[in-house]
Amino acid sequence: MKKRKILVSALVAFLAMLIISGCSSTPNSQTNDKNKETDQTTEKEMYVTKTVNKIDMKIVDVKTTENGKGNKNLVTLEMKFTNHDVSEVGVGAYDFTMKAKDKTYKVSANGNTFGDAFQPEKTLSGKVSFEIPKDIKTAKLLYMPEKKELAEWNIVIPTAK
Repeated sequence: MKKRKILVSALVAFLAMLIISGCSSTPNSQTNDKNKETDQTTEKEMYVTKTVNKIDMKIVDVKTTENGKGNKNLVTLEMKFTNHDVSEVGVGAYDFTMKAKDKTYKVSANGNTFGDAFQPEKTLSGKVSFEIPKDIKTAKLLYMPEKKELAEWNIVIPTAK
């Protein structure tokens, strides 16, 4: 009888350890899922909203494709603007330039462009594209209406997909 109690106690202890260890693996997998989400967030850069002349300017997304010839990349930035002024304002793709490796790139005629005036507290969204060499991995996006630099973002150029 005493051996049976010891055997049952050992079996209960073993099962308890098995259950406890099984439960403790669940948080680890949740932690791993959270780490995966964090990795994905760093993969897609988050850009700071800049305010210039009462207009909030935000880079929403950056995508890269090859140009038609395959010798350069076409980098397209999706932008969002909010007018906090008391009157109508205008923003256009040609107000932006890109700088990389001591060279300045103008908006590509082969890509997307935008330009419009919009009312107070309204938003404007649009895309602007630049054709740049394939070896460029980082660049600066400059907001330069009337040739005067008013805002700057450091951009990570994603690989072409």
